[in-house]
Amino acid sequence: MLSNTLSIYRNEDERMMYEYMAKGMINQYGKKNGICLEIGTGPGYLGLQLIRQSDMSIYMIDLKADALEKAKKNAELLGIKDKINLIQADVADEGFY
Repeated sequence: MLSNTLSIYRNEDERMMYEYMAKGMINQYGKKNGICLEIGTGPGYLGLQLIRQSDMSIYMIDLKADALEKAKKNAELLGIKDKINLIQADVADEGFY
């Protein structure tokens, strides 16, 4: 699985950075389950690491469809596509909440 993990990142340093960020967030807030909103998900690097390290439901939100498509492809490569929730929305829009 390491080769799939590395393949979604540009290099090993980037993979380690997102892995460390996710671990730090989980430790800092003491949450390994519940709901997490990742706003501005882009390719989903942080959200995907959170999924891999916890039992949280991650809602990956981005304004751009192509960013969400990349996050979906990355989740497929990692074998966790069934665990992601993708939402295309502008969180600054009044109707979002």
